[in-house]
Amino acid sequence: MGWSVNPDSGVTGGDGTFTFPQNTTTQDIVYTVTYTDGNKECSKTVTVKGISSSECCNKITVTPTTNKIPQEGVEGGNIVVATFTSECPSSLISVQCSDITRIEPNGNNIVVIDCERNEGLEATYTANLLFNGEPCKTFNIVQKGNLTVKISSDKTMLDGSIQEQFTVYYWAEDSDHNIVSDGVVLTEVEVEASNKINYEFERTGTTSDGKLFKVYNALENNVNRIKSAKFKAVLGEKESTVLEIEQSGQDMTILPDFDYLTFTFTWTDEDGHDLDTATYVEGSYLPIVDRTLDDCPVGYGLVGSNNAAISAVTSMYLQHGGDNTQSGDECALVNWKKICDHDYISEGITKLYCNLYANWYGSGGSPNGKRNGNCTVTYKTYKGDGMQHGDGTNRFVFVPSGNTELVSTIPNSGNVYAYSTENANKGAADTKKYYSYVAKLTYDIQSKSAILENKMTSRTGREIRGYMKIDGVTYEGDRVGVIKKEDITIESGAYNNSMIIEDVYNTINGVRENLVLTGLCIAYNCSSTQITNDFCTVTVDSSLNKVSWSLTQNTTGVCREADVVVKGTSGTRDVEYKINIKQNPS
Repeated sequence: MGWSVNPDSGVTGGDGTFTFPQNTTTQDIVYTVTYTDGNKECSKTVTVKGISSSECCNKITVTPTTNKIPQEGVEGGNIVVATFTSECPSSLISVQCSDITRIEPNGNNIVVIDCERNEGLEATYTANLLFNGEPCKTFNIVQKGNLTVKISSDKTMLDGSIQEQFTVYYWAEDSDHNIVSDGVVLTEVEVEASNKINYEFERTGTTSDGKLFKVYNALENNVNRIKSAKFKAVLGEKESTVLEIEQSGQDMTILPDFDYLTFTFTWTDEDGHDLDTATYVEGSYLPIVDRTLDDCPVGYGLVGSNNAAISAVTSMYLQHGGDNTQSGDECALVNWKKICDHDYISEGITKLYCNLYANWYGSGGSPNGKRNGNCTVTYKTYKGDGMQHGDGTNRFVFVPSGNTELVSTIPNSGNVYAYSTENANKGAADTKKYYSYVAKLTYDIQSKSAILENKMTSRTGREIRGYMKIDGVTYEGDRVGVIKKEDITIESGAYNNSMIIEDVYNTINGVRENLVLTGLCIAYNCSSTQITNDFCTVTVDSSLNKVSWSLTQNTTGVCREADVVVKGTSGTRDVEYKINIKQNPS
């Protein structure tokens, strides 16, 4: 006697009251309930309905993720492309997508396991989620494309003295260089308002090979500053490199397509003697021994010229024509053709720079030094096979060789303010600080053209002058070396002399620096070998601005010399007056 249920899995209760478990399958489950009393038996069936596919489908939610399949495809990568939630058994969920080799659920994620490379545009595939083999939900899967977005222009250097049109081309292409224009958009990249080219849109169109283009008209640039415009092309999440177009300002010149550039300084005796130049190429980062080309300027005393190991490499790109210590010419050569053997464009570098500086070397009272400081700088560009050092009267300049032709000649005149041997002796680290800034060249790698800026329109650099009034006559010169020098010969007898020296000072960029007067004797034999000084004395009477010196009688039987040196000094820089006295033996 009693109750039984078949099947009894998950069934609870008794004495005629039973609770049946939820049916989580799509099939009906039939239970048989039986009551037995002795030889009598009574039974009844109970059916628990299964879940329908449509009901389950309504309970499933699919959320696509922002993950995208890589353009290269994926194999065994388990790229999550969607997640799903459902109250129905996940074992009955599957996924189909005819364009993807393998895609399937993994836990509550839908993952792509294998798909082909996408050679074209960004692709969107439609995937079907099935429940119990029946279509339920659809969602999209996105795969990145293999297109490269590109941009170019017919001009990247504009002449700011005139209105000038320029055209920007933009497109996308696949790995086989097939051009695709659909969906490609040209956008402007922000430029500070004061530095932006003032341009107007003219028209748009499509080239015969399918590239899109826009034509603009750039208005004149009436300020002495390079202006620019920047653009990029966009296709979905893909972007081109940024295209920069630059426009020259006042006191600037466009130098068209060239391979070689020479800077030739020319000055007269009236301008001065010994003009030193310094030339830098910057932005290239080409390796030169233990540094880069950016750190190897050429010119008198600079590492790119006076270090043999470094100059041997530097000279392939940049050369100094030699140190002209008189008047005439001095030159530098930049081999842009060799510099641009390096693939800068693939590194995102489109511009290189050349900066030019100068300084008058030496003392105004000697053959060297600044007089009126004027000079002419002639910029010549060439295209062809190569350049070579001149000879004879051209020994300080470079001239074309082989099949090389002159492209342009631009002369600029101005004044080199910087003046001091101290400036030159500082070396490359301080050259830019103390030399006068002469010119800047912005070289566009793609067009092989440049904007030349004349920097001699303003006074730059450091000028140091020394002054000393000797017996009423004022002498002026550089602080290094001797502001005035005399050579005299005397007989063997004792010798005494004196002079009034006053107004001893330096000016640094016109600012006066008073100097303290001192004196000393340096003794030599007449073969210029220094000896012990026991015969020459110098005294300074500051109250009278009087310097006196004396030599005792020469009883040695041999010739001897004394340098009487009168210095005005600040402790860091001096003005010198030197008298070399040769005393004959008795």
